[in-house]
Amino acid sequence: ARPSSVRLSGARLAVRRDVEGRLDLQFAGSSGAGPQTVGAVLDTVAALFASPAFSALRTIEAEGLTLTLTDDRARRSWNLGDGRLVIENRPDEIAAELGLTLVGPAVPAQATLKLVTGKADGAARFEARLANMAAADLAAVAPPLAWLGAINAPISGALRAGISDAGAVSDLTAELALA
Repeated sequence: ARPSSVRLSGARLAVRRDVEGRLDLQFAGSSGAGPQTVGAVLDTVAALFASPAFSALRTIEAEGLTLTLTDDRARRSWNLGDGRLVIENRPDEIAAELGLTLVGPAVPAQATLKLVTGKADGAARFEARLANMAAADLAAVAPPLAWLGAINAPISGALRAGISDAGAVSDLTAELALA
């Protein structure tokens, strides 16, 4: 019998964004696959769900997730914990939701990322929500928001976008609220 769900507890991940914007993903104790684009990571997940061994797999869940995020562009690193990841294999799409808390600040920052990608065309919808993030941290990872680096206040907000199979962004909306 093939599994219909997989549940992990206490997984540790490391994600590095290189200066070109490519991602290197590593589980604790393993070597990374090398820099990959977000599209390549999505293609790998789709191929996993499409393989005969995992065709019955509907849900992958990880609780107690910890993540170290290193951004070579920003020359910064963050530790995130209390994470939960759910990946769903739906009939026509794959949906993923990741929630994490930034470890360290007195009032912890929280982030939720959602990504839904179509199996037929590879187009995706992306949504990111954050609460109580230091303005300087957001400025460090998003060059268009570099001006926020001069502000000492927490930020909350959301970003939504469509992403074509070729990587083109459409229907981009964003909202930010300071303190």
